[in-house]
Amino acid sequence: MTKNELKNIIEKDAIYYNSFSKKAHIKMFLTNSHFYMINKYMRLLRYEEFYRKKSVGGGHSYS
Repeated sequence: MTKNELKNIIEKDAIYYNSFSKKAHIKMFLTNSHFYMINKYMRLLRYEEFYRKKSVGGGHSYS
């Protein structure tokens, strides 16, 4: 995953959070932005790994 792809996903999320409340969004983003980024990135990596295993056909089916 490139930095741009990650940036796009985060921007889409920011728009989503923005639709709720700008103040709450800004507050959340200022306090949690670092943790949020890492959490988001780790989750994406986990999904990527999961799908890679799936497409390779590891023989396991996770439900």
